[in-house]
Amino acid sequence: MLRTRRGEPAAADAPAGSLRRALTAPCVTEIVSYAVINGVFNAPLTAAGAIAPTVGAGIAAVTGSYPAMFAILAAVAATGAALAGTAPAPSRTG
Repeated sequence: MLRTRRGEPAAADAPAGSLRRALTAPCVTEIVSYAVINGVFNAPLTAAGAIAPTVGAGIAAVTGSYPAMFAILAAVAATGAALAGTAPAPSRTG
């Protein structure tokens, strides 16, 4: 059983992947704030999905072929993965 002070979420002590840990953000931020946070996190993904067909077709038109477009996009993805690997780890201060 997890022991916490009144009003304090017990997610820090919960096992990773547990329901209690998953529900901490909605419980702490309240439902209105959680909707805003969800929208902010999903906006870049939605925008990228909306412009991807146009950008992909544009790159294919400039390079003249789809294999060249895929090579360029693979290089961009590899560069992004390498940059993400060099990012500092987030602090775990409570």
